Amino acid sequence: MEERLSRRIMDQYKFLEGVLDAMDHPFYVIDVEDYSVVLANDAARSLGIDTNLTCYQLTHHRDVPCNTSDRPCPLVTVRKTLKPCVVEHVHYKQDGTPYFTEIHGFPLLGEDGKLQFMVEYSMDISDRRRTESKLRRLQSAVQFSANAVVVTDLAGIIEYVNPAFTEITGYLPEDVIGKNPKVLKSGEHSPEFYKNMWTTILSGTVWRGEFINRRKDGQLYWEYQTIAPIKDEFGNITNFVAIKENITERKKTQLELERLAVTDPLTGLMNRRGFFAQAEAIFSRTPNPPRGALSMIMLDIDFFKRVNDRYGHLAGDEVLREVSRRIKDTLRPNDFLGRCGGEEFIIVLPRLSEEQAVIVAERLRASIAGNLVVFEGIKIDVTISLGVASKSEETHTLDELVRRADEMLYQAKNSGRNQWAVF
Repeated sequence: MEERLSRRIMDQYKFLEGVLDAMDHPFYVIDVEDYSVVLANDAARSLGIDTNLTCYQLTHHRDVPCNTSDRPCPLVTVRKTLKPCVVEHVHYKQDGTPYFTEIHGFPLLGEDGKLQFMVEYSMDISDRRRTESKLRRLQSAVQFSANAVVVTDLAGIIEYVNPAFTEITGYLPEDVIGKNPKVLKSGEHSPEFYKNMWTTILSGTVWRGEFINRRKDGQLYWEYQTIAPIKDEFGNITNFVAIKENITERKKTQLELERLAVTDPLTGLMNRRGFFAQAEAIFSRTPNPPRGALSMIMLDIDFFKRVNDRYGHLAGDEVLREVSRRIKDTLRPNDFLGRCGGEEFIIVLPRLSEEQAVIVAERLRASIAGNLVVFEGIKIDVTISLGVASKSEETHTLDELVRRADEMLYQAKNSGRNQWAVF
């Protein structure tokens, strides 16, 4: 019977030994009196842990136990509390290579309730620490990025904003976390704009584009956004991250350059390029009479070369500016005026018939004639000649309408100037 009992004990020992050896992580039992390892599994022995040495000699390559604030000894903690503990350490392999470990210590008490052994197993967390280090670097990059970073859930509710978001928008994190980014909405974009954006990102595709948004103080600003979906390990979208670059100053410069490209610097009117781009669009969407009406006036300052020759080019520039001001004051807000070059101007009159355009032409002539232009005390008499043409079934293109108005302008000039002629 004693032999059977001994065999059973041995079988149980081998079974438990097999269970311990099947564990991937080092597992060992430490005598609390002298730190010696009294039992170790295969994973522990592969690291050099043996029952003939202390744990600190093998895992720390030290002659004394370690117990500092950054490397607390689990056995010291278990001794004090008689409770399980978890600490992180740097251990060393047999070849001296350091690696990060997470150590779990469990007390084994004797019948008298006193601590006799500590069961310890350790996990190599080097990969986790490297991942955590990468994550910290990424967090620092996001935290100190000059671009705003916003993370939302799948419904678009804000979960995180970085400091640059506050700098750009004026909103503190507590102002927007838990809310929808609609708080920035400016009203400058159509519903189709937002629909296209959401369709793109919900399909798992990155969206890029420009926004006009509104700061907390009400000021509008431009930003270039990249919105990307964040997916889990199964490929399901869980969040969205938006990188927002403030491009307001760049946009202002761009718009100013675009404006200068189509603007006459002397008068502030559209130049030839800008005028004809806009006039082409107006002409194309205007039906022929009787369903629609569109007229054009071309006008020219009479004897303008004489003004330059007699009074100088500065006086000529003032005449051009003053004539453009009087024309604008006479026209309706939706009439379209441009300077073609030199002393020639061109006007598109939407929804005006030929008869109505003639009335406008006479008003323009009268606004210039008899009203002297004063430059540095010099009074300059100025008149204009005008040509009028209206869209009809025969004018299939804008160029044809321009040609007709131009013909009438020269007819008015050849007939004595300071008058208008209609096609």
